[in-house]
Amino acid sequence: MLTGITVIVIDKHPIIRWALKEYMSRHQSIAILDIVAAPSEALVTVKRRKPDIVVMDTSFPDDGSIEAIPNLIKQGVQVVAFSETCSWELVESFIKAGGSGFVPKWCPLEDLVKAIEAASQKKQWIAPTLRNPAPAASGNNSNVRITKREQEVISLIIQGLSSKQIADQLCLSINTIETHRKRIFKKLNVRSSTQLVSYTMTNGVKNMI
Repeated sequence: MLTGITVIVIDKHPIIRWALKEYMSRHQSIAILDIVAAPSEALVTVKRRKPDIVVMDTSFPDDGSIEAIPNLIKQGVQVVAFSETCSWELVESFIKAGGSGFVPKWCPLEDLVKAIEAASQKKQWIAPTLRNPAPAASGNNSNVRITKREQEVISLIIQGLSSKQIADQLCLSINTIETHRKRIFKKLNVRSSTQLVSYTMTNGVKNMI
């Protein structure tokens, strides 16, 4: 019986598929169940093998890799990108579609392990090399003040919760949460939840209270 984190890999390059299988075999906490060449093959494999995580390249312009994410998530898996192509817009599209982590192929493979481990705990993880595109707060961080309530909201946003889920957890109205969200985005000069995740990874927020 398999223990640890079970993974299915989607990648069109045989050398990458082989390298990932070899590398992950050194990590006893991660087991690769199967490797497929395209997103169109993945859904059937996911239904059959029932992995915890799908690691996929997003460089399938004719095969709808981003569009495949919601259907994969419906099967109860978390999706991590291990991408040949990369832009901040692609990262945002991936996270918006429900993806849990994003690692470019030029990053150390240990970053992919970290993303897989974070996704298994239903946390988002973006490779450090991609965190800089998030705008920094205007001026020095010492000039930005985050309230304890805003920190609670930030913590739940970066866990991927919706405004309704946050409202339910904090026993507040959705309108109140939306007001907090707008105020947080303005204070930190970010425009999306993805940029907020990147910002907090790079700068933290606890020191701003």
